Amino acid sequence: MVLIPSEESCVCGGRLTTYREPAFIKIVTLHGLKAASSYHKKCSDCKQKYNHSFTRTDEGDVTYRKYCLSQTYLIMSNRSGVEVAYLTTSSDIIEGTGSSFGGIAECYESTHGEAVEPKRLEEGYFLLRLLELYNLYDELLSVSELK
Repeated sequence: MVLIPSEESCVCGGRLTTYREPAFIKIVTLHGLKAASSYHKKCSDCKQKYNHSFTRTDEGDVTYRKYCLSQTYLIMSNRSGVEVAYLTTSSDIIEGTGSSFGGIAECYESTHGEAVEPKRLEEGYFLLRLLELYNLYDELLSVSELK
């Protein structure tokens, strides 16, 4: 799977150039882990980088796009992402049953035979909730890189 940002020009008006080397990431989905090549674009003027779900400044500030939850995959970093449908389903389970992220990761491994870091599920869960609030209140949401 190949992920490329759809933008052709930067918010500053500068031209975006696609990097030749992709980041190779793992995406947690309802049907197991998927490998993806995630390309980013960079503005020739302000140097802002555009990834599939977010933009990043040279200072490291990350801004998620308003529409990123309507995409199939939510990319959280240059190494991981989560299918939005999986995030929604696992969030309902966490909230409905009080399951831990570790418990959800164990269930994923027993179902798909592939290990998922609980920390990645936790990041995805909280990012989903933040982005839902962002969309609800239609305000700019900037967050620093999840580590």
